[in-house]
Parts: sequence; structure tokens; C-alpha cells
Amino acid sequence: SRRSPNGAWLQFNSTDDLFSISDDRVSNIATEWADFRPEVVMVEPFYLHWIALRAEALGRPLGPPRVVVSGYQLLGLAQRRALERLTNAPVRDLYGATDLGGGGAAIECSSGRCHVRCDHVLLEILDSDGRPLTSGVGHAAITTLANRVAPLMRYLVGDLAEWTTEECDC
Repeated sequence: SRRSPNGAWLQFNSTDDLFSISDDRVSNIATEWADFRPEVVMVEPFYLHWIALRAEALGRPLGPPRVVVSGYQLLGLAQRRALERLTNAPVRDLYGATDLGGGGAAIECSSGRCHVRCDHVLLEILDSDGRPLTSGVGHAAITTLANRVAPLMRYLVGDLAEWTTEECDC
């Protein structure tokens, strides 16, 4: 693992084969997690799910952060529930795409709704002819605002989305 010089973050090393990770390595992760006591954990949900299951089986459950932010892949309901149980923390989903330069396009709030990061992206929902939609399901198109090195304009990420007209209570 690596820690930032000022102790603000801790990064665990990945492994080529997550299913063959040794008990010693899982115990080491649990120890470092406990020593670091993270407030926010940003994870690929499958990795954390597997590591947390293994740590629990070894009697080394991972202590609760304030929030787990899931990114890098779709977070399913069953996995969300498992992560909430295993970390004893709320799980929020970060919507993004590697092609966007690593930044998140939207983040889930405590009410379970996704809010667009207007400081990072302009998100449009387009019909099949490329016209913006104000209602109904369409293609998510993103223009990056925070990526000045390789900006993207109306980039079709391959996802479908829909605007909501409901007011969020967050």
C-alpha cells in the first residue's frame, strides 16, 4: 500500500488475481485500514466486497468509514446492501467514465439521487437523432469542463439516462 506524505490518503495495491489473495495480505489490509481509520473510502465495489468478505471470515472486519463511494463499475442493489453490511457505512455511487479523464460526472446523494457535477461536466440526454431531451430516456452525452488536456464534447458514453423533475430533499 501507499500513503500520501501528509497522511491524507491510503491506497491499497491491486492484485492480478483477487480470488487467490492470501490470508496474510487480507489481514495486512485489515490492519492498515484499522490504523488509517478512513472517513471516505473510494472503491471498485467488487474488490471491496471480496476483501471485506475475506476480512470478516478471518475475524478482521473492516471498521466503518463515514461513507463508501463506489465507482469504476455499476453498483448493483445486492452488492450495495452487502457493502453497507460489511462496512457498516452508507454506500454512494459515483457515475463517471475512464474516457472522461477520471473525474466523476455525477454523485449519488443521501436521498439516493444522482446529482450532476456541473463544475466538471455538462451532461445532456439526447434522442437517437442527437436532439436534447427534457423528459424520457435517452443517450447520455458528456462535455468535459474540468479536463483541459483532452476535453470531450458531446461524448456518448454508451449509457442511457433520464432527467427527473422531482425535487431532491438533500
